[in-house]
Amino acid sequence: MSDKIKVKFGDIEIAMEADPSFEHGSHVNRKTGEVVTITEEERVVMESEEPLEDYPEWLRNSVAAARDVEENPGNYASMPDRFEFNEYDLMRRFAVHQDEKVANRLLRAISGKGAFRYFKDEIRRLNVEDAWYEYRREKMIDLAKAWCEEEGFELAIDRTAPEEKGTNT
Repeated sequence: MSDKIKVKFGDIEIAMEADPSFEHGSHVNRKTGEVVTITEEERVVMESEEPLEDYPEWLRNSVAAARDVEENPGNYASMPDRFEFNEYDLMRRFAVHQDEKVANRLLRAISGKGAFRYFKDEIRRLNVEDAWYEYRREKMIDLAKAWCEEEGFELAIDRTAPEEKGTNT
């Protein structure tokens, strides 16, 4: 039995897929395994001079967690972001492992502007969408496992949860 803190894969997956233009990073509490994502909204409230009591309870809780990350950085591990999960390279690697016809069409779809949209359209047309999302999820799990191992966490994966399709591709 492991005495490592468990981090839920679903929480890591959500944080890794966050839009970096709205997020200021995600961190895992080294004592609880809780993922804290600091958004622009929390950042604005933290920099505001308005009393925290003027905000809804959910936002007060989020701001308190964000402040804890900033005030006690040693208690948190910074998570990998979506740029460390190179989705373009992943699409290319998925494509080359398909039969020749499918591979050619997918590789053509990802060359040039609109690669992500064209790839998504093409996997549907070619009926390899389920295979893509399973491949993508497994690679994300691999990255999360490696990160957890490096940081001294144990990755908790719920394999029975239904998969979300269509996120950020």
